[in-house]
Formats: sequence, structure tokens, C-alpha cells
Amino acid sequence: MEGRRVALLVATDRYQDTGLSRLAAPAGDARKLAAVLGDSAIAGFEVMRLYNRPNAEVGKAIGNFYRNRKRDDLTLLYFTGHGIKDDYGQLYLAMTDTDRDNLPFTGLRGEQIRMAMEGCRSRQNVLVLDCCYAGAFPGGSGVKGDTAVHALEQLSGRGSVVLTSSDATQYSFEGDQLTETGATSPGSGPSSLFTRFLVEGLSTGRADLDGDGNITLDELYSYVHDRVTEEQPQQRPKKKEDVEGRILFAWNIHWTLPPHISNALSSPYAVAKLTALEELRGRYNSGNTIVQQRILETVRELAEDDSKQVSNAAHQFLSAVIEAEEKARREAEEKARQEAEAKARQEAEAKARQEAIHGEAVTTSQVGEDAIITAPTVASAAEAPKHTPGAEAAEHQVAADGEAPTGSKESEVSKRRKRTILKRTRKSPPTAPATPDATKLPNEPVELPPAKRRKRLSRRALIVIGSASILALILIIRIIVIIISGPALNSLLLPTAGTIFRDNFSSEVYGWLPVASGKGSGAYYGNGVYHTYAAAGGSVLSSPKKASNVYPSAPSNILVGVDARVLPGPARLIYSYYVACRTSGPNGYEFTVLGTGHNVIITIEKLSTNGSSPKFLTNAAPTINPNSDNLLQAQCTNVQGGRGVQLVFSVNGTAVAAATDTHNPLRTGSVGVGMLNFNDTPVHVDFNNFVVKQVDGTGG
Repeated sequence: MEGRRVALLVATDRYQDTGLSRLAAPAGDARKLAAVLGDSAIAGFEVMRLYNRPNAEVGKAIGNFYRNRKRDDLTLLYFTGHGIKDDYGQLYLAMTDTDRDNLPFTGLRGEQIRMAMEGCRSRQNVLVLDCCYAGAFPGGSGVKGDTAVHALEQLSGRGSVVLTSSDATQYSFEGDQLTETGATSPGSGPSSLFTRFLVEGLSTGRADLDGDGNITLDELYSYVHDRVTEEQPQQRPKKKEDVEGRILFAWNIHWTLPPHISNALSSPYAVAKLTALEELRGRYNSGNTIVQQRILETVRELAEDDSKQVSNAAHQFLSAVIEAEEKARREAEEKARQEAEAKARQEAEAKARQEAIHGEAVTTSQVGEDAIITAPTVASAAEAPKHTPGAEAAEHQVAADGEAPTGSKESEVSKRRKRTILKRTRKSPPTAPATPDATKLPNEPVELPPAKRRKRLSRRALIVIGSASILALILIIRIIVIIISGPALNSLLLPTAGTIFRDNFSSEVYGWLPVASGKGSGAYYGNGVYHTYAAAGGSVLSSPKKASNVYPSAPSNILVGVDARVLPGPARLIYSYYVACRTSGPNGYEFTVLGTGHNVIITIEKLSTNGSSPKFLTNAAPTINPNSDNLLQAQCTNVQGGRGVQLVFSVNGTAVAAATDTHNPLRTGSVGVGMLNFNDTPVHVDFNNFVVKQVDGTGG
């Protein structure tokens, strides 16, 4: 996992000690470097700047800067200003309140910085010093004979890289004063040579010495070193490192094809273009996203080349890229799914431990005053509301060549369906989660700890008990209504005669065909489940293409079952998944679970070229758990001598919806599973244990 990229730039050019001269470059240097480092396209650092701050404040900021870093983070600490070497050869960095006569307490000692870097968890700590060094002692005293600062030796350590603009005292004392000898950048005001070429190498991409689109720290240093010594031979930048591997420091946003490749692509000979194409393949595999994007643009042009040989080779290149990207995406989604599952398990375990410790359970007061459970009823085809003919047919259109239709914009069918479903969601009263307390009668005795038996109930407790009483009364009334209102839905489920198809998705033997609408939608096998995903406004319908007994036409009287699970998502995630029977192109019956949290709607829908209308719509009892598998079962049987089709939807073993279609019923088609996304973010649904059973018909 890629870590954060953080930078702290410290610039000082004004000093209270009159023996330290004012500098012209630090403020401008820090500002220019911050701009290029903070550019997300170039380096992507989170940049903090300190300008003319006292020693204590800078020291505290450095301590905080290296604290709580992770191993994969990349840190950059940059100093520009005066560096001072004391009588004993120790290096100090001068802040605005630094006193040369009291360096140990007013200057930032190099040893402190080294210790802070070594104590940092990150293994990529970069320190850049663009300092003008001097001795703190007057002429003729101390260790003046040693003109080297030895900054690399004093500052380098494990997991760090130290870059210095020079390692020699480039300032000399004139009496008790330092003489300013800073360089200027032509046309841009005062600037040190070192920082000027740092900024230039990054902003122009010239520091990308190997032309791979990446700028490593080694490349950046080499570029700066060569430019500085070329312009000022007396100044020689230095580098010392103790890190593993190379440090990717920035990206070359100005990357273009090398001249020899451009020349080969302009050649009239196909063999030259093919040779260039092979080199582009190698650069694509090793390059970053900038390089890959530029190469793809070039290869797309080659796909239209007059030479059939060149055109075919370019198409093969693009096909391989698409296949590799799809594989990488699947692996990334699978990893994200596993991490989300692990996090969900940890949160559930933590919540369970907390409830066990405090002895608290979810009460009916958390359900809400409007938690009403509506009993499912049976709606006939004549009572079903009508929609515009053909409105939803295109949503599951299977192309003749077996490919999934795609598009960047949400189709009109998806928009109308989204409006319909969301409208149902808003109108539907939320249902209560099935909690242990919700099933207790209000007058049921509750065993209290001895210390609490004689305490009077609080006002909140009275409200909870009152809410539970009301909810229990509503449940009793609903149960009575169900008993009086008609036949139990479970009685509509017919006995099965045997299993005719089964797939636990442990292999791809049955070759499920995903038909997706919208970009970023599709399906794949992974870890023993069939994983479907859809971007905003997208949908997926899949059928077992290589199972001849259920595709493209399943028997008349069947029970289709599958375990379905929505992967964790946003707090207000609207999830929708379904099991289908008798699907054929735009025609089919869908048995859908739609919900937000525990607010669930069950629908049985008929999709056809002659129009699409929900056959059943009701609030389901809280049998749906959005955080785990739910068994969806759809029974499709012929009735009335084949003049109608009876549809029964069962969730987790309980029938929750039923309908009979006698208006041009769908008598044939495949089985399948699917999902729809009504959110602004991608939605993922897993299916497992798909089973089709033969049932005893009632008139087929």
C-alpha cells in the first residue's frame, strides 16, 4: 500500500544575531519548491512551511513531523538558511533567534535531526540542506583548519537520505560578520543554484534521466549535481543514503515518445512501425500512468494504420492491455472486499464485546415510532400499475453477439426505474430489526440484578417499555390480519422433484454470461463466489451460458435459489439484487430485494418488450440482513393449463410475495441473477450456491 508523501520546508533569512547576515534567497526558494512539491501531478506532497520561526517552534514542528509516520510514508525535510559549525565541529542550523555564543540552547543541532529521523517508522526519510555554512569561532581559534562541515556524517542514519548543496564553509568571517555570497537565478529574483535546479528538474521533467516517466531521488540528485557544478565548479553537492531500493520522488508530466520511436512510427515501412510497437509494449509495462496514457494514444492511432499487419498488431496490444487491466481491477476489488469483510467482522466482534460488558442490548426504542410491518398480500396482474410500454426492456437487452452494452450515461430506462424504486423507498415505512427485546411481551418479567431491583424505573425506561408495548400490539394486529386476509404464502410453495442444476462458483465450468449496462459494471468469479459490481446507474444480469438444461431455456416449473450478499458500502447505501427466471433478451421475471438498511421492499417484476409493470410490491418483514447472506428463492410454475404463470418469492425460507401473470405470460427463458445500482458510488453484490430444482406443476 502506498503511503503518504509529506514535506516540511524551513526557511530562515532574518536573524537577531547581527553576526549572521541577512539572506536574499530562502523565502523565494521555499515558496517555489513548495509549489512544485505540492503539485499532485508532479510530486503530490502534503507541504508545510515555516518561515523565520524561532528555534523552539521549529524543533517542536520537526518532532511532530516525524511522529506517527507509517513505514511506507515518504518524508522530506528541507532547510534553507545559515548552517553553523561550532568549535568542536558540531553542526547547528540557525533559526531566527539563534545566538552563536549560545548554540546548544538556541540552535537546532544536527544530531537532534538525525535522532528524529532514525526514530521515525518511515524507511524513506529525505533531508535536503541548502545552507550557507560557516564556523562559529573567530579567526585563529577552534578547528578552523578543517573547512569541511561533515554534514553527511552527522545527519545520515538508517532509513534516510541526506542531500546537501555543499559540504564546505562557503561563507568566511570578516571580523565578526559573515559576508553574503548567495547566487541569483536570472529573471526570477534571488535563488540558490541548488534549489533552482531542484525546482527545474522536477517542474520540467528533465530530471527523468532514463525516460521512463518516473523521477527517482537518485536521478534528481544527479541532475542537480551536474547542473550546479557546471555553473559553479567550486560548489559540489553531496549525497549519502542508507535506504533499501530506489525512492520514487516525482513524475515527469512532460513525458513524450523518444525521438527514435517517433521517427520509426513516421516511417512508410511496416517493419519499422512493428519494431517501434514492440518497444512501446516494453515501455508500457514498465512505465507509470502518464507513460501508459501517452503510449495508448499512439497505439490507438496505429490501430487505424493502412498496413493490416500494423493494425492487427496494435489491436492485439490494446486487447492485452484491457485484459490485464480487468484482471488487476478484479484483484483490487477482491482485496477490498476481503478487507471490508475483515473490518466488518472486527467491528461486529467489538460491538458484541461492548454489549456483553455493559449488559446492554438493542431495544425497541431504537427502531423508531414509525416501525410498522405490513403483511404481504397477493396482487393480480389486473391490479398491477401499468408503465410506459418498453420502459425497462432495454435494461437487460442481450446483444446478438453476446457482448454487454455499455455507456457512460445512465439510460432513460435506468432513470425511470431509479425514480420508481426510490419513490417506493420513501413511501415505505421503515421496518424494525429483529432484536431479542423486540420479541418480548411488555408484561414479561425481567430479571434485574439485586442492586437494581428496588430502584424505580427511569423515564427513559418507561418510554422504552411503552414503545415495546405499542410495537407488540402492532405485531399482534398484523398477525391477525394475515390470518384473516387470505391463504398463507408458504402454502403456495410446491414440493420439489429434484435438483436439475447447481453451481457453487468454485470454478468457471458453467461460464456465466454477464450482461452489463453502464461503464464500470460487470461480474467475475473469485474466492468461491460470483461477484457482480456496477458503477452509478449501472446494472448486471448474468446467466449460466454453458448449462444447457437451464440456458437459454429452463423447464416450465422450477424453483430457483441463490445466496446473495451486499458488500459493505456507504451508510445510506441503496442495495438492489435479484434472482430471475424465464429471461430471454428483454423479457423475464425478476424477484428483487431493494432496501436501505432494514427498510426493505420486495418486488416481483415482469420485463417484456410490450411493457414492464411490477407484479407485486409490499413492505417485507425484517428478514433481510444487509450484512450477510440472504437466501432468495423464486418459484415459477405454469397454471390454468399453461394460460398463466404463478410467481412466488421466498426470502430466507419464508414466502414474502406472490403474483399470477395471465396477460401474455412468459412461458420460456433462462435463469439468472442480477443487481442494480441507484447510488453515486459503486455497489458490489456476491452470489453463491445457485440451485435450480424441478417442482410439481399445477397446470403446466
